[in-house]
Amino acid sequence: MRKHLFIPWLKHLFSSNLFASFLLGVPSTPSGIELPPAKKNTLEPNIKIPGEVAPDPVVQSDEEKQVVLPGQSPVLGNKINTPKDMVLIPAGEYTAGMDPRIGYQECLKYAKSCELEWYEHEAPMYNVWIDAFFMDKYEVTQKKFEGVMGKNPSKYKGDNLPVERVLWKEVNRYCEKVGKRLPTEAEWEKAASGGEDTLYFWGNEVESGKANFCDVNCKAYFKAHQFDDGYKATSPVGSYPPNGYGLYDMAGNLWEWVSDWYEAGYYKDRPHRNPQGPFSGQDLFHVRGMKKVLRGGSWGNNASAMRTASRSWAHHSRVSRRGFRCAQDIPNNP
Repeated sequence: MRKHLFIPWLKHLFSSNLFASFLLGVPSTPSGIELPPAKKNTLEPNIKIPGEVAPDPVVQSDEEKQVVLPGQSPVLGNKINTPKDMVLIPAGEYTAGMDPRIGYQECLKYAKSCELEWYEHEAPMYNVWIDAFFMDKYEVTQKKFEGVMGKNPSKYKGDNLPVERVLWKEVNRYCEKVGKRLPTEAEWEKAASGGEDTLYFWGNEVESGKANFCDVNCKAYFKAHQFDDGYKATSPVGSYPPNGYGLYDMAGNLWEWVSDWYEAGYYKDRPHRNPQGPFSGQDLFHVRGMKKVLRGGSWGNNASAMRTASRSWAHHSRVSRRGFRCAQDIPNNP
């Protein structure tokens, strides 16, 4: 259960989808992402709320009960070599998702217009098992991307700035070319948590100097004046403290593409062990309305989008708030 307080949420909403879509990671047509259709605000009956009795835990196999430490094999426990500029994310279970009312409350701290329905796709909260894997320590830089792909589509130029305005097919191809792959959404969320069970990887309150989001330096009219992260747009990778796993910029700077297709109700039915996302392995970009998942928030988003559970989604389009990092499977033991 996430270690945060639950405050009774407001009954009156000030709705303005266009304004609020810029405030949050909530998708919008102007930002290159579409808003979900309006629907009745309903909460899943099995959502865990602080102060309530948690549901019975999932019964784990002997393999799942094994604790795998960073730098060890998930099978034999022997030392393995971690690739350069990658981090070993240990195998184990984590709590995925969030009660929509929590995201809504965080939104109201920094925005005048919020809708509960924006956060319903973060529910229900449940336990997910992820096998150990490697994750890039940093978002892919423009220098690395151009060196492999021969081009740099970024708006904000700089060798050590993260590459942005990249399409999903481009980032997927980049990862393949360097012998890696995109992380699944579940892998990404586990890695982003840093092993903590809090709203943000550093704690339960937004703080300056922890992530790059739309603060006093941001040009947008909805900027959060009470915070100062030092940058108007993207920041060089690794500019902020890492999370508990040693990963940088898992909150803010750029939204990060993952391998999963987006489906609003997928969280209700996805498997407990190593979920791969709906329609896994299929190329559905030709199908109208199909979108890929983005995680992490960006320099152009409200602070509430820095939550570990925050989700967004997008079509195949170029936007200067989207980037990526790669993951890699651990080699099988001989």
